[in-house]
Amino acid sequence: AVPGSLVLVQGAGQSAQGGKDLLTPIVMRVLDADGNPMELVQVNFAISAGGGSVTPGSLVSDKNGEARTKWTVGPTDSVQKLEASVAGLTPGSIAAKA
Repeated sequence: AVPGSLVLVQGAGQSAQGGKDLLTPIVMRVLDADGNPMELVQVNFAISAGGGSVTPGSLVSDKNGEARTKWTVGPTDSVQKLEASVAGLTPGSIAAKA
């Protein structure tokens, strides 16, 4: 099966002091074209604005189709953005505030 969508499960719209971890991990779910969770799909996370880091930056989805990462926001007082991607799909963008 080929991944049909990548959806945000939790973690959007959070804020944290610059350089600190967001309280809630970012969780993305990989679904097939019929909306069923897909296991063992590579999900990549990368900071696209504001600096900071994610751990891990890349992992495979679990049996529920979920991949989770810890986001440490950058030191600046600005919008932070994280991009989640799966090969063949449009990346998803998640925003937070530092």
